[in-house]
Amino acid sequence: MENKINNQYATYYKRRPTEELKKITSQEELYHEEARVAALLELQERKEEISEKDREALESFLKKEKLKVVEKQKNKEEAKIEEIELPEYYSPAAILGFSIFFSVIFGGILMFSNLRKAGKKNESFFVLGVSLVIMILSGFVAHFYQMNQWIILLANVSGALILIEYFWKKYLGYQLKFKRKSLTKAILISVGISVLFAIGMIYFFPEQFAEIR
Repeated sequence: MENKINNQYATYYKRRPTEELKKITSQEELYHEEARVAALLELQERKEEISEKDREALESFLKKEKLKVVEKQKNKEEAKIEEIELPEYYSPAAILGFSIFFSVIFGGILMFSNLRKAGKKNESFFVLGVSLVIMILSGFVAHFYQMNQWIILLANVSGALILIEYFWKKYLGYQLKFKRKSLTKAILISVGISVLFAIGMIYFFPEQFAEIR
């Protein structure tokens, strides 16, 4: 590390007289360490003599600053490595959003993908099956109530909460560190399936589709 310190004092002290700087370095009770170090460094730049005590204090401060820089850089590098190594999962927010705006089965598919990524094959199929059952049951109930959309929405929200609050907690854990997986592909597929489903409903069940409210 160069014997320089970039802080609020360094530039200011360049314009101050030498006697004032010497006064600052000698009054530990009035000036904190950064201010005195900046003054000492400026005195060194001016080729002024400083006491052995001040020289030791200066070297000690610069060593501490160097260690801070090294530690900061180390933490940055470790954070980058950790970020690279983190697995990509669909987030709980994504699962909630897909369940509400599309259907609980779509949120279940995202959770299915997460569990497969985590190496939990059996659990993934179980979660997908539960999502499918919730969707089918909500469809029957909604049909019984003449396709009332509030029933479907309630089922989707309830299903999403089961996926997040129960299955995520049980199989992945809330302390899981991960990178958020891109939703672009999932959104395009979900929109495509929804459009095809709507077209199928209009073509094969026009009367029932017209009753949806």
